[in-house]
Amino acid sequence: PLFDSTSSVWGVLQLLNKHNSHTDVDTPFTEKDEEAMMVISSHASHAIENIRLHTLSLSLLQRSTTIKEKPKDSSTDEGKSHAPRAQSILARASKGVAISRSLGLQSHAE
Repeated sequence: PLFDSTSSVWGVLQLLNKHNSHTDVDTPFTEKDEEAMMVISSHASHAIENIRLHTLSLSLLQRSTTIKEKPKDSSTDEGKSHAPRAQSILARASKGVAISRSLGLQSHAE
């Protein structure tokens, strides 16, 4: 199984057969094969989740940058209603960027 950071299963890695090229015969999988696949599936899960987090961080950062570039007039009702949402997006973007950087990920702009 492929697990996310909350230990929920979100995918499966499946091996269908094991072929011995020396004898040209299919052979059963061993416990060592299973252990190796568990390690590979764990690394694959972490890599995919890191990519998802990095993509989310970049998306949130882009949204927050757009909000900064086009601020609403905070003296109007419309501007007041958008201010908390803008602050929330900016906080999530900042957190996402911090997580990405702590994982060693960088955006193309950096």
